[in-house]
Amino acid sequence: AQKKKDDEAALQKRKTKWEDECVHRMSRDEPLPAISYEDWDTAEKKKEEEAENERKKVKKAQDDQRRLEKERLRKEAKRDSDNDNDDDDSDEEIMKELQKQNLRGYKKTSDGKTTSYFNHEQTAEGKALIGDITPKRLESGGDCSTVRSSAAESAWNTAGTWEERDTTEWCTEALRKRLLSTKVTTTTPGVTPTSVLYTGSIKEVKDLSGDASFATASGKKKYIFDFHTELSFQISVPDADFGTNVNSSDETDVTVIGEGTLNIPDVCSTVVGDGNYDVEVSWKKRPPTDDSGAFECANLLVNATRQSVNQFVVDFNECY
Repeated sequence: AQKKKDDEAALQKRKTKWEDECVHRMSRDEPLPAISYEDWDTAEKKKEEEAENERKKVKKAQDDQRRLEKERLRKEAKRDSDNDNDDDDSDEEIMKELQKQNLRGYKKTSDGKTTSYFNHEQTAEGKALIGDITPKRLESGGDCSTVRSSAAESAWNTAGTWEERDTTEWCTEALRKRLLSTKVTTTTPGVTPTSVLYTGSIKEVKDLSGDASFATASGKKKYIFDFHTELSFQISVPDADFGTNVNSSDETDVTVIGEGTLNIPDVCSTVVGDGNYDVEVSWKKRPPTDDSGAFECANLLVNATRQSVNQFVVDFNECY
């Protein structure tokens, strides 16, 4: 039933838009003939389809750019790690070469093999004196743990080589919680702070998709994430029946004067740091055009949402 009501409301909205277009065409200096609803609707759907295709094209280009940037960061960190390992290998090779230069002779063992002059071959008497040295299992008391150079590195990675961990699940939930906690309030322009408050809040995370990871190499950490999210928001004021100085936390005591969605296509590690990313506002229920307080509250909510994303980045860094 609700879907039917929504469809009817959407149809009525389109017909109202068509009527406005007919009035506009007739009111021109050189009037244009009226257009039927069917012809107008066909042309309008074509324009909407073209706009959607263009949006998808732009988003694909942005996704490709982010993917290339993430790949560049991974290669950069991997290259740093390989360079450090090459330095270690060079040191080992130098030591081996010095050891070789100190050897002055060779000899043959009892089984005919050629070996260094300084190689020691145990005699039967020596073996009997030492006894059985076959390795035996330690039943208890043995501590084989390896000391980590960093809490972010695996126990095996004591050399600090390139290592990357998938943190998508943790980051998705952490970002969701931060976004849902976003809320702002502002007073009506020109009146005292005790008067009616506009409240803007994120009501639902409609979509949150992407991936996240962090990499370590030579003790250095790189945090990589790339998410897209769509949020449902609303702007409300205290219900008029409760007066002008109501401070109620009960959502039944408020009147919703505006609602819509915030679309953030680029919650990405390459752009979040400088805040240079888009937050697109789409109104489902737009406040009256002369209600400047409602629109100011919406702007504050957009800024607060950016702050919530920044706080998620802090959480990510502190956890890993």
